[in-house]
Amino acid sequence: MNWIKDRTLSEYKPGETIAELAERIGVDPSSILKLNANENLFLSKRLQRKVVSDALSGLDPRLYPDEGEQLEKELGAYLDVDPDSIIVGNGSDQLIELIIYSTLQSGDEVIAINPTFSMYRRAVKIRGAVYKAVDLNEDFSLDSGKMLEAVSDRTKLMIICNPNNPTGNQFREESISELINGFEGLIILDEAYIEFALSSMVRETEKYPNLVVLKTFSKAFGLAGVRLGYAVTNPQLTSVLKSMYQMPYNVSQISRQIGSQVLKNKLEIMDSVDEAVKIREWLYTQLSRIPGVRVFDSDTNFILFNTPVDADKVYQKLLSKGIIIRKFGKILDYDNCLRVTVAPLQFMEAFLKGLKEALE
Repeated sequence: MNWIKDRTLSEYKPGETIAELAERIGVDPSSILKLNANENLFLSKRLQRKVVSDALSGLDPRLYPDEGEQLEKELGAYLDVDPDSIIVGNGSDQLIELIIYSTLQSGDEVIAINPTFSMYRRAVKIRGAVYKAVDLNEDFSLDSGKMLEAVSDRTKLMIICNPNNPTGNQFREESISELINGFEGLIILDEAYIEFALSSMVRETEKYPNLVVLKTFSKAFGLAGVRLGYAVTNPQLTSVLKSMYQMPYNVSQISRQIGSQVLKNKLEIMDSVDEAVKIREWLYTQLSRIPGVRVFDSDTNFILFNTPVDADKVYQKLLSKGIIIRKFGKILDYDNCLRVTVAPLQFMEAFLKGLKEALE
């Protein structure tokens, strides 16, 4: 297959599925505790059923999706931004690809932080561009000076995940503003986890034409399975991306309808976010009390921590107990790093019990 450009790209593997693990260890899939993908497990099944039912009630699958951009108008009202500055995609991953494809040529450079969400590197390499990763500071803070020093005449794009995945922390707004003001190219600010943090910079898109803020329905809004994301930027860039690079009807009618229904229930969504933050702080305290475990601050719905025991051994022991978390290993100078999704109290208690046994 000579048409494949880059054989160095590895397949993205999110980890063992619930069904696979349940079959391997011989348990019912309903007993598996999935804490590796940062979904919002605080949303009630009642709300999920209501949202889907209300969305289906207004659906005519014979028709193409609404091109009147009703969802964009509702998102504009929710964020207090111009609806013309919003572009909706089939998950924010699609928008990452869209922006990278429209911005970069082969040989162009992209500067991103390290560590961060792995899909950025993948999308850049597929485009044939150069991915330059700049390490965060020891405390996982953003060094805007080092980022700007890495810029060359080939650098066209900067990518910052804020709060960052997998470290979990939100960067100082001043540090990001320094990058926006000091870099002439486009800056993607991925705010996938912003609802769990202190503040968003989405309104700054009105001030900075080179800023693109990515947002998603997959985390706080609990629609990971629906695949719905959006970007906010200046209306001129939004118009160009829609008219020249995005295919028509790229988001299904059902996804748009479900997104609209979720926004109508945003107060209940925010209640679930508040509960997640409360449990996050409780979990941080509980993890900190385990001898040898180091816990990193989080502004998301997950917590990164490391252990005195080999991360793979801990990970495998938890799998044997039907608990799936995310294994990272070495992150910067920290060995044996693991990440766990914050979930309702009974799930966190089961996780902590399993972790303590795995560390014995």
